[in-house]
Amino acid sequence: MKHAGFVRPGTFILAAFAAAPMLGAWTPAAGQIMSFRVEASALPFVPLQSYVHGELGEEVLFFGGVSGQGMHHIGEGAGVVAYSLPVFNDQIILVDQATSQMFTGGVGHLSPELRDALRFTTPGYVQYGETLYIYGGYGPLNSGVEWTSKPSMTEVDLPMVRQALRDGVPVPEAAFTIHSVPEAQSAGSAMVKMGDKFALIGGSNFSGDYGLGNQPGAQPFTNIYTDRVFIFDRNVSMTSPVETFHDSFWLHRRDMQALPVTVGLGENERFGFTVPGGVFNGPFPWENPLIYADGDASVYTDEFFIQKMNQYEGPHASFRSASTDVNRVVLMSGISFQIWDEFDQDFFYDFLIPWVSEITEITIADGQYVDGSEKIVGAMPLPTSNGHFVMRPNIPTNVNGQVLLDDMPHNEVLLGRVFGGISAAYPAGEPPTFASSTVYDVYVTVGLRGDVTKDGSVGFADLSVILGQFGTAGPEGDLNLDGVVDFADLSVVLSNFGSTAE
Repeated sequence: MKHAGFVRPGTFILAAFAAAPMLGAWTPAAGQIMSFRVEASALPFVPLQSYVHGELGEEVLFFGGVSGQGMHHIGEGAGVVAYSLPVFNDQIILVDQATSQMFTGGVGHLSPELRDALRFTTPGYVQYGETLYIYGGYGPLNSGVEWTSKPSMTEVDLPMVRQALRDGVPVPEAAFTIHSVPEAQSAGSAMVKMGDKFALIGGSNFSGDYGLGNQPGAQPFTNIYTDRVFIFDRNVSMTSPVETFHDSFWLHRRDMQALPVTVGLGENERFGFTVPGGVFNGPFPWENPLIYADGDASVYTDEFFIQKMNQYEGPHASFRSASTDVNRVVLMSGISFQIWDEFDQDFFYDFLIPWVSEITEITIADGQYVDGSEKIVGAMPLPTSNGHFVMRPNIPTNVNGQVLLDDMPHNEVLLGRVFGGISAAYPAGEPPTFASSTVYDVYVTVGLRGDVTKDGSVGFADLSVILGQFGTAGPEGDLNLDGVVDFADLSVVLSNFGSTAE
């Protein structure tokens, strides 16, 4: 396996927005090449990062997080405490993507215990039905003199919260239920849904005021990694794990990308998760990914695959092709151990661990990371971390939120949106950072545009499908996923008539 060389000191590379170099020759399935285009959305939002969100159709609800600064003290922090009480978000926000409306409500009327539970950064969270479950997270208590990771889970009735925000009345205390969960006492953890099971992965129990290192008056703190993965079964308990994995080396991770995967086909299909990176392995990000499928005896570490870019937590999406038993994980910029040099057409280490804007894709086949599969497939307008990608409701997905690649039309469609997060002013080692209020529209192009039959060319066969399904829901001819086959879909075929896949 080739190991990348070292970067020239102090350099960084700006990503190209349109050109997406395809690295390596391994292609998981003919006609399923993907590329991404990102642009600012007109949707309203507020400066917010490290939040949690829940979804009710087109409506997205946001809780907690940080609104008053970017990454720790870099660029914006003030004083000795990196995460002081005023920078935490004390609002609940509702964004209706269908109408471009935003509703907000405060939490100041709630009990002190509940306000403490909703004041956090980087917790784990998972949604089943119309209920959101928030696990742990780090933040100050209402007194403003104690900072801690929370040993609890907060259950949120999303419809009750939505109704209050839309009616302009205080969100009722009854919309929330706090449960004691000692295993949840961590921040920087990740949660991944695996059918009726879900995993709480990594993180650390951080207690103290996140003092700024050697700054005068900095307060002592403790930071104990959990080094664990907890598996919960919602049919058994939302508060007690049914299985625990511990590894003081490979599971010593937090602030990571964690995504759902599916391994096997038919009766052998198993849901699981993968963690491509995370921090910290000594002073550096992790390069060896983790992968687990339900029923495995342990969480497997791929010691041979070296992840090049985007190891730190950021927006991401997972794609599944059942026809080939392939998972493809897409990581949308962030903080990176390596950079892509367009001149040399290769990856290089940058020990500044810079912020980067590239969107990368990595392939997992037969439960293994595929060497040479990591490639650049697009770019974010600004480097972004600690914001979440929200899938559009019309995208075909499995129960874990993986995009069903075999069911995607061969066309450019709006895949979803990235709400806020931490944005860097430019790609660099320590650029100014800020809590972003920007919403980004993320478009994906799968295969050859207009190739309805997915045979690698656009011709009369594709036109025949469009005309045969015209005025119906399709589904094959619905290239823009708007629910009907019409002139918009016909236009895609005619505009690309005669095109062939490379």
